[in-house]
Amino acid sequence: MWRQREDIQVKMAGLRRNIKNLAHNYSDAQVKVREATSNDPWGPSSTLMSEIADLTYNVVAFTEIMQMIWKRLNDNGRNWRHVYKALVLLEYLIKTGSEKVSHLKVSDFLNPVTCELIEVTK
Repeated sequence: MWRQREDIQVKMAGLRRNIKNLAHNYSDAQVKVREATSNDPWGPSSTLMSEIADLTYNVVAFTEIMQMIWKRLNDNGRNWRHVYKALVLLEYLIKTGSEKVSHLKVSDFLNPVTCELIEVTK
């Protein structure tokens, strides 16, 4: 019974995400980043991260991907999975994506509060 309820919640979240994607007219690259960094209780698939890494070689898609990652990194509260998964995705993109990803400065993507937290925990 509990498992069925959880499955229904996950399906509803996916449906809500699809409606938001259409309403905001997100590009294919942005939709993939949103899916990889969703609040679902599992990590992003390696297949999806690989597709996103391939898209970083396209100039337009690269900008869209990095903007969406930046947006996810600045979430907070109940959306903590957005931040965690965005960091996982960013690490993957640094290792396997376009060289442009590794040339970006972390400070370009994190807000000052987050940067202060990183300095404290070093």
